[in-house]
Amino acid sequence: MTKVNEGSQMESLIGAINQGYTMTVKDAKAVLNYQELHIRSLCRKERLKAIKIGNRWLIKPESVKDYQKNAKNSKELRSRILELEREVERYKQLTKD
Repeated sequence: MTKVNEGSQMESLIGAINQGYTMTVKDAKAVLNYQELHIRSLCRKERLKAIKIGNRWLIKPESVKDYQKNAKNSKELRSRILELEREVERYKQLTKD
């Protein structure tokens, strides 16, 4: 996370946009379907590549896409693990009798 001095916000904003920080919290909310508060938390925790200018966050769009991809993969992996755990339990019940 990078925090910018309020004195040069306009220059900082232009510099951030030139570096690829073009997505707002509202834009990221639309892509990820998360609450704005959670998006800001992801920015603070550096899970999204973001820069804070004044009280606004600007986010790199590719970091949102990467986060979305990783979150989807994690969800699919958790689902598969749960499925396998259920199969193990069914097997245990069958062999128990």
